[in-house]
Amino acid sequence: MKIALAQMRVKQGRVEDNFKKLALLAKEAKKLGADLAAFPEMCLSGYLMGDSWTQEEFVCELLSYNDKICDLSKETGIIIVYGNIAADESFAGNPSAACKDAFAKGKNEDGRSKKYNAVYLVQNGKTHIRKKSLLPNYRMFDDKRYFSAGTQEDCQTVILENGEKIGLEVCEDLWHADYAFNPTQKLTPQGADFIINVSSSPFSVGKSKARDNRIKELKNLLGENFVPFYYVNCVGAQNNGKSIVTFDGDSRIYNRNGDRQCANYAKIYSVQTNKNGEIKFETSSALELAPYQEGLIVAQNSSNAVFDAQENSNCKVNYNFKSLTGAEQKFLAIQEAYKSMDELFGDQKYVFGLSGGIDSALNLVLCSLALGKEKILAYNLPSRYNCAATKQAASKLCSNLGIGLNIIPIDNIADAFINALGEINSITRENLQARIRTVILMAQTSQHNAVLINNTNKVELALGYGTLYGDLAGAWCPIGDLLKTEIWELSRYVNKMFGKIIPEELIPDENLQFDKNQIRPSAELKENQTDPMIWGFDDWLLEQFMDYNKKTPEKILRLYKDGALKELCAKYNLDGAEKFIAHLQWFFEKLYSNVFKRIQAPPVLVLSKSAFGGDYRESQYKYEPSQNYLKLKEEILKG
Repeated sequence: MKIALAQMRVKQGRVEDNFKKLALLAKEAKKLGADLAAFPEMCLSGYLMGDSWTQEEFVCELLSYNDKICDLSKETGIIIVYGNIAADESFAGNPSAACKDAFAKGKNEDGRSKKYNAVYLVQNGKTHIRKKSLLPNYRMFDDKRYFSAGTQEDCQTVILENGEKIGLEVCEDLWHADYAFNPTQKLTPQGADFIINVSSSPFSVGKSKARDNRIKELKNLLGENFVPFYYVNCVGAQNNGKSIVTFDGDSRIYNRNGDRQCANYAKIYSVQTNKNGEIKFETSSALELAPYQEGLIVAQNSSNAVFDAQENSNCKVNYNFKSLTGAEQKFLAIQEAYKSMDELFGDQKYVFGLSGGIDSALNLVLCSLALGKEKILAYNLPSRYNCAATKQAASKLCSNLGIGLNIIPIDNIADAFINALGEINSITRENLQARIRTVILMAQTSQHNAVLINNTNKVELALGYGTLYGDLAGAWCPIGDLLKTEIWELSRYVNKMFGKIIPEELIPDENLQFDKNQIRPSAELKENQTDPMIWGFDDWLLEQFMDYNKKTPEKILRLYKDGALKELCAKYNLDGAEKFIAHLQWFFEKLYSNVFKRIQAPPVLVLSKSAFGGDYRESQYKYEPSQNYLKLKEEILKG
């Protein structure tokens, strides 16, 4: 039989739009000769729906669409596999009755009516449901908050009318290593001819390789019992209120060897949408759909076929996802997020405060490349502390992009505030300027029915190097999960790919060295101000703290004591225990004391495996160094 993987752009909360896209893709798959079309997890609603999952009316609406998909399957004659919420298997074939009875058959762990994240298969009016067994409850995932888990007994194959058996899984069911059982291992002994996994799996750098590794682990575990594995993921961006997450697709087929099936056995059809919203399908010569590309992968399934590299030399070709650098992957994710958030906000214009520094410069360029220069309103708001070089850099950037730059000096406004307040200290004067700038920018958003974009990078966010209700304001933060070193790396990539748009005087060399003609980072809120961060070292330190295996201040001190940081400290002029420990203490005191700013900051686009917001969750409390830390500190200083 021919199987089509429908890599579909899922619009969060737009149920009718998503159903129309599903119907379009299913009909096209049938035209292309497919017997079965598979769609992603929660493809009607979106995955990160928060407490909308607790609204009975919303759940009932989603259940009612099962009828429509059942009718679509009968109309087209194609088997449809898709992800949707389920309330109880007993009303799978009658969703209208399901709405009546859905909330009377058991309770979830939160005391609310029992619901499931599920995969449906419909064929000729008959519906089969398989519940998601492994519920992720880490990072931005909250499956256990809303759903009950399928049991081992629920892991049953579905027998099609032609006698073939399919194993159905939902996303995390593939990532079994840290769970009590392995759904794939339960399905294959039942004679499954192949497995279909429907997913809403967020982008992160290296995720493609990680999926391949999981499949290889399954192949090694199951041996000859391993069967062809079909994986379909969504594309687009969704959010949980504090984190914006992109889904890059990367749908693929694995053969009996656990290798990715290649072009000889799969045809790729990409979805092209014009400005009027009209859609057409184009045959692609690529080996896979591009990241964030909607489309269909149509393949002839043969449960006995091996499709090894000798049979198919194309298997040796590097795939798009594997060949992309980290900077390229993050660039594509930011572009997708800008496009998806633009749709969410309703095709608005975007206000940028352009300081003449690298962060705002990169952010504005990324928006321009994603949405077009006509969407941008750029403002330079200088004070007496802004040097000629940064003002010139802002002007040069806008000239390179063909964007008008609005210049509004703030000295008179700031002086009026200061005269009204009387004698104030330096910090108050600095914060006052940042807040005045935000008042002006927010006034422009109201004036032009626009949206303010935040320019904060991850290290600044971590250390509270920004003014609350000042430069931490904005609707969302596209670069808030990029370290400063990544800001410079991505700026180099943009200039390489699109010409030298970003003024090169803002970008240090790869050793983070600035020559005498370059502009060092500064907030420019007082005379001769320089950033207190040690760029490069503090980026590394923040990565250690936010890594999956998080390193505490104690662990950093142990690394230092063991000599593991000798070269790093020398590179950043942190030789000497007193100097190193003083900076370490400053870093962690700033980190812990500025939680209040981060939890009020705009939603951040997730680009790493640990982003502030709904991904890395924080509580406010006063930081106290542990006894182990104090002991290590004393030993090092004495040593």
